[in-house]
Amino acid sequence: MHEQNVLRWIFQAVLVHTAETTRVRYFMDLLMEKRRPIMLVGSAGTGKTVLVGNKFYSLDPDQVIVANVPFNYYTTSAMLQSILEKPLEKKAGRNYGPPGTKKLIYFIDDMNMPEVS
Repeated sequence: MHEQNVLRWIFQAVLVHTAETTRVRYFMDLLMEKRRPIMLVGSAGTGKTVLVGNKFYSLDPDQVIVANVPFNYYTTSAMLQSILEKPLEKKAGRNYGPPGTKKLIYFIDDMNMPEVS
């Protein structure tokens, strides 16, 4: 079985679709179609990461790159910049973007984790 199919199966097996997850997914789909940012807010353990992961695994990997940006207590601005630059390639002059004609999505998880200095 292909690795992505295995991961898709795992996420679908873990995610229990409720009226609320269906509503959130609907609005995620609408916002992503319009290329708008999305921010899910809620208590720990409410399934935000699983819901987003489930959405990302439904995307075509030939058209979209998802860059995971995990934050933790020790994340610095230099580390963040390095992570954000990693999937980019130089296009022309000072322009950078994802390889080829792919679209790039940054998934920032646990944005509240870094130490405030």
